[in-house]
Amino acid sequence: MTAYISGLYGGMLIGLSAAMLMLANGRVAGVSGIVGRLLQGVQTAIGAAFIAGLVVGPIVFRLLFGEWPEVQLAASLPVVVIGGFLVGYGSRVGRAARAATASSDSPVFLGAPWQPSPPS
Repeated sequence: MTAYISGLYGGMLIGLSAAMLMLANGRVAGVSGIVGRLLQGVQTAIGAAFIAGLVVGPIVFRLLFGEWPEVQLAASLPVVVIGGFLVGYGSRVGRAARAATASSDSPVFLGAPWQPSPPS
């Protein structure tokens, strides 16, 4: 049962940090976007604080519970790392596509299921 409680607390902390970032900065907590802005020198204080929180979180967990949080990966570490890079790249490409759509004079339909289809 304690595994469920620590998972619940962890989820609550993630939700709380995401909500605080949204209220303070008007952005959702996307790690790839935060790291990208940090590397570009944009919003460095908020980005550095968020990344520091990701690093310090497990240390605080160890101080509170006397052990490191248990991490179980369903895939090998190289697959997880490559997947992380692909997700980060995809989020950047998707953001650029949305920006191009917003700045064009005519609507661009990307064919995603949640967007309207072009007239036939």
